[in-house]
Amino acid sequence: MSRYNLECIVLKSLNYKDTDKIYTLFSKSKGKITAKANGIRKISSKRAGNMDTLNHVSIAINESASGFKTISEVKGLNSFRNLKKSLEKSAKGYYLSELIHKFSEEGHENSDLYILLLSSLENLNSSQDSYAVVVRFEVLLMKYLGYEMYLDKCAYCRRPFSQDWSDIKFNYAL
Repeated sequence: MSRYNLECIVLKSLNYKDTDKIYTLFSKSKGKITAKANGIRKISSKRAGNMDTLNHVSIAINESASGFKTISEVKGLNSFRNLKKSLEKSAKGYYLSELIHKFSEEGHENSDLYILLLSSLENLNSSQDSYAVVVRFEVLLMKYLGYEMYLDKCAYCRRPFSQDWSDIKFNYAL
């Protein structure tokens, strides 16, 4: 049985049995991981407040020989309170976490995506222009996943755009 510490962002949670939850976490060194927290739904649980969705936490994980992960310790690093006070900002934060959840594979390290998600949540927490934060996140997410857009040349023939082109068209399929 191995034990390690991680700095993660909580992407989502799922109730399991009477007092447990299964969490999907995104870390810098391990990527997306799924781990169970025993007894976290009990009234007397001290870890429950730190494990809210979109929280930035430091956790200790015990991993069995079969690969089953259990959360043993939790320390909250940032709960992004301003983000969660606003319905618009919290909806956009959940949207960012859902994009990471859908576009990343379990156990695949991607430190660029982790830094992007953490900085975007910090910007949403402090910024007034949440739309710009989301658009920046979407464009950089596609770049890090290998779907970068070309805005300086034609995606079909690779000719650079110039002033003599009468109309420039955007083809999303290319």
